[in-house]
Amino acid sequence: MSRRVIGVYVGWNGDPRGYWFRDTPGLKHLSFYNRYNTARQISESGDLQHTVQTITSQTKEPLSGSTPGQLILVGHSMGGLILESALQRLMERGEMLQPSLAAGNSPVKTHIAEQPIVFPDAVISLNSAADSKIWATIEAVLAKRNVRKRADSPTVSYSPPLLISATSTADKATKFAWRLTRPFGKTTGHDKDLLTHDFVGEMGTVECKMRDDVPDFGQNFHVLRPPDPPRSETPRMTVDLPVRDRMDMNDRPPHRRYRLDPKRSVDEPRPVWNFQLPPEIVKDHNDIFNSRSSSLILALMQISGTVGSLARDWESSFEKY
Repeated sequence: MSRRVIGVYVGWNGDPRGYWFRDTPGLKHLSFYNRYNTARQISESGDLQHTVQTITSQTKEPLSGSTPGQLILVGHSMGGLILESALQRLMERGEMLQPSLAAGNSPVKTHIAEQPIVFPDAVISLNSAADSKIWATIEAVLAKRNVRKRADSPTVSYSPPLLISATSTADKATKFAWRLTRPFGKTTGHDKDLLTHDFVGEMGTVECKMRDDVPDFGQNFHVLRPPDPPRSETPRMTVDLPVRDRMDMNDRPPHRRYRLDPKRSVDEPRPVWNFQLPPEIVKDHNDIFNSRSSSLILALMQISGTVGSLARDWESSFEKY
């Protein structure tokens, strides 16, 4: 089955070249206060919110007779702030939680009282610079509106996350510099009261084999294991990530196994996931595109319910070997 992939990048000049201390270690983050206020102002603008809403509705509510597309929203740093804040406003007004009119047979559905609604398939914030109060408000709105997401297939059944925040413990920009300019707050990923999972790396390495039914393009790959238990609300998730880049087509680097362990019962649904990553996955604020991090981001998209990588369908995203 062919897939059409379209990327839309929405950005702003949050780190201007004219800033005197832009390349000075220890001083380059002094502009966080002004940049935070500017990013928050952008997120509250009608134009930005209309853009997010339009992209969502046009993707998830296609023309009559066509299949709804998949939509993944990803924000990094101030982009995470803009994305989370815009979604907060849209959800508070109910504009992002409208009933869906599109017919689809996807095993993953977002709904309110069994009525499908329009919402992105995955929303991911990486090293988010958003105040944790925004995340807490989003969680409260979802609970108040009784928004749920459900994935059901012959082999697995659980409640995938609506939003995910992943932050490196080595991200000094959002852990320390951010608080110098906003001393009475914390970012989403550094507010321990809001953390929902532990990201745990197992000892040693594991050997992962390529799928026999797909071509090898010489790229790194990850292996997403089935949920544990396979039928629950918030199961433990396991993903094998490469320890280094592949050198050539014949190179097969070992993988290390990581677990996403929920802090609460696996029988309790969690519409938002928030966890911290070790430096070996993301070494600093901007190190989000290395092979391990990129593979993990793809796995998070699959966990959220999207058909990613080379899997034929969502259920086959989970590999049992």
